[in-house]
Amino acid sequence: MTPENNSNGQKKYLKSENAGGLVDASFYAQIYEIVASIRQRAYSAANSAVVQAYWHIGKSIIEKQGDLERAEYGAKLIQQLSKRMTADFGKGFTVSNLKT
Repeated sequence: MTPENNSNGQKKYLKSENAGGLVDASFYAQIYEIVASIRQRAYSAANSAVVQAYWHIGKSIIEKQGDLERAEYGAKLIQQLSKRMTADFGKGFTVSNLKT
């Protein structure tokens, strides 16, 4: 739900109505902005945490592989890690995702 300006320049909120007339536009705008702001902060925090987690996963994979020159070892490590993580956490941990 996003605010849009009507012909009077006031914000109107889609998918909501002023049922009963107790919630005026100014009051609702205040509440709407609180919720929208908190949601945005939560999305940003979650995104930051995911990026940080993937960075640590990548670092751990590189450390586990060490300086081994055997490409086969690295490929098998990532395949097995992908299989276990997908079983435990669901989608998002494919071999190609873990390689990038």
